[in-house]
Amino acid sequence: MIPQLYRRDAESFARLAVATGRTMAEHASPASAHTRLGAGMLWSLGPKTVATPDLVAQWAKASRAAGIPGDVLFHSIGVAEQAESLNAALKRP
Repeated sequence: MIPQLYRRDAESFARLAVATGRTMAEHASPASAHTRLGAGMLWSLGPKTVATPDLVAQWAKASRAAGIPGDVLFHSIGVAEQAESLNAALKRP
């Protein structure tokens, strides 16, 4: 399952991740289904606006803290230029 947790800042993303993690913990059946959960993150936040590596790292950290073990990264433009730094950010948490 890939809930799309599209937010522009770390604080609102963290709140949504906690609510999503809680909902999955209450309703996932079997329990192993929760291990296949990935937070949908939107790298491209608008025309020519890409999430910074620090923001991506904060999103990933918030996902893990909420019990969401994976990430699914959505983008359309602007990511290729920052691919290396964004990949490094996801490895931080």
